Amino acid sequence: MAELSEGFILSLHRQSWLDHLQAAFGPETWKKLQQEGVQTVWDVALLPPARLQQIAKDQQLDEESLSKFAKDCKVFVDFAQDV
Repeated sequence: MAELSEGFILSLHRQSWLDHLQAAFGPETWKKLQQEGVQTVWDVALLPPARLQQIAKDQQLDEESLSKFAKDCKVFVDFAQDV
């Protein structure tokens, strides 16, 4: 029972973190990212710095904010894969 409870809590934590990341950039930015082929937080986490820079330039996004967001996404993905 304790394992089930722990799994449920981890699942809730993971989902709330994912929701937070998706909301952090807002729907308009996600639309711009989707235009560049980025669909999920996992996609953002895997983008190399040069691609982030190109997306920021092409979509007129703040490069520093996009890079920080990508780092946050990478932390989430690393955490989600460890549990």
